[in-house]
Amino acid sequence: MINYSIDASVYAYPFQEDIYDVETIEKYCDTIKNLNDLIFSKHPEKIKFFLFENDLKLISNKKNSELNLTLIDTSSLDKIDKILKSNGSTRRMRTAQYYFDMIIRKINANKYKYIMFEEWFNIKNVIFTDGNYPPLPEELNKKIANKKLLKNTKKNIAKIAYLNEYVYKSDNIHSIILSDSIQTKSIAPMANVEFEIKMIGNYIIKNAPPKVINSIKQKVNISKLDVLIKNNFIYNDWEIALNEAEKHFKEHLKFGLDVKDSLDEYINIVKQESKKLSVSNKQKCDEWMKEGPDTLYMNLMALDNFLAKINLKPVPKNKDERYHCCKMCEGDPCCEDDNKNLTCKRKCEFLEVCGSNIRYYGVDCVDESWVLKNDKNIVKSRTKKNSEKGESIYWIHLRPQKQKYEATLGFLAFRIHFRPLGAGKIEIGWIGKHLPLPQKTEEAEKSSNILPKNP
Repeated sequence: MINYSIDASVYAYPFQEDIYDVETIEKYCDTIKNLNDLIFSKHPEKIKFFLFENDLKLISNKKNSELNLTLIDTSSLDKIDKILKSNGSTRRMRTAQYYFDMIIRKINANKYKYIMFEEWFNIKNVIFTDGNYPPLPEELNKKIANKKLLKNTKKNIAKIAYLNEYVYKSDNIHSIILSDSIQTKSIAPMANVEFEIKMIGNYIIKNAPPKVINSIKQKVNISKLDVLIKNNFIYNDWEIALNEAEKHFKEHLKFGLDVKDSLDEYINIVKQESKKLSVSNKQKCDEWMKEGPDTLYMNLMALDNFLAKINLKPVPKNKDERYHCCKMCEGDPCCEDDNKNLTCKRKCEFLEVCGSNIRYYGVDCVDESWVLKNDKNIVKSRTKKNSEKGESIYWIHLRPQKQKYEATLGFLAFRIHFRPLGAGKIEIGWIGKHLPLPQKTEEAEKSSNILPKNP
């Protein structure tokens, strides 16, 4: 899985002077429309993208109105639209303003936390020692003219450089997306620049310096927004994608004997169920089936990258140490203290075999709850044929396609169940449909019947 984080220079209002070029205006209008579509309707599954919460706070602050398209005075927008119209352009800045406003309002409503960089990585902020921000290529200094915006960009680059250095140990897993006007391809390693990473809560990253960092060897690659928009699919067949993954990732991944059958079953279910759909839902289904094989391959690649880079020694049993992991295990007795307070002790579905979480690699990974693990029927449904012709239970799973189990498109829900083997290996036991959940009890059914029905 390749991660991309979108810097505010992509969508901040760029026209700080009364100088307008039609081509530049059109590109900006297209950027805002594409970003809106990307977030709300054409969200890709085979790659992971994030927005920086601190960027949005900067843009939304009325003190920085010159960066916020929704706060630009009406006369300026009318002037730009007249220029566009007189040059025969169909774009309108007013339309871009509408899309921009929608982006800000919906994200501020906390409905899209899963694309927030800070929420996903638990990295809150970067503090540069004595306020000495790192130098950037001269092109960036010129084209990101606003000083506050430029400082934010430097912080964003430092965050990704930090991940590249201490998590991925590579510069090809996480890139930053900057304004299309910037042609620079990468940011050089951050040598002789001291900074401290502030994590949310008391999370830390294993093997990273706990305080001041004074040297980063990994560079940060720069991409453009079109990398998220263009659907350049590599694989157009599920079986080929799986076969290629088995071949490419065999050093770290093993595959159980039920995997190919479970994938075939999933494909057949989708084909049958899609015939019953409305035109709009069938289109969503068709789009997923096109993207699905690449998504499968990229999720398996993320597992491989994780196992290749992470130190799989057990984490120290030190209550003061915390590693980036899944959110609180709500309802799990292992996390309750004597006063019934919930404080996650386990912290990670991989706790026994690793000291860091696979979510860093852009995949949605969860363990089953203790409730499910104590349900005999669920245990049976998670028991599959392993690669040694025996049987094993596969609790941990990736969720490449998250559909609600009982929703209209619930049959599209796609899961990859696996188990840690140790020694830098895991075994995939199931690739396919959402495995069964407990049936409602009679009491629950009776309770649901008491509720008033919708008029």
